[in-house]
Amino acid sequence: MICQAANQRNEHVPNSLAQGVESAEQTAREAYDALTQLKPPPEIAHLHAEMLRLTRDLLEGFSPLVEAAKTGMTVFAQASAERAERNTRLGKEVEEVWKKLGVPDCYEPYD
Repeated sequence: MICQAANQRNEHVPNSLAQGVESAEQTAREAYDALTQLKPPPEIAHLHAEMLRLTRDLLEGFSPLVEAAKTGMTVFAQASAERAERNTRLGKEVEEVWKKLGVPDCYEPYD
């Protein structure tokens, strides 16, 4: 449900780069808020805690990108490049946790 809502929200095309980054941040924050409301069974509580930690880490990276996007494409590209390795690593870790949880709406299942 959380990922379906996020995917639907991301289908809307923003009017500007800054709006797009702000929209992505808002989507991530809403997903995080929804995740905090879940009360998983003990056997997967550690995965839930890991997902919350990873999502918080990803959220921390949005503010500089939003501000850079408001400045323009060149500044945004530089800010994005500076964070690319970190964000890629975190994104892969998030995907792995979703896989362990067996939630295909939240990752791209590869057969």
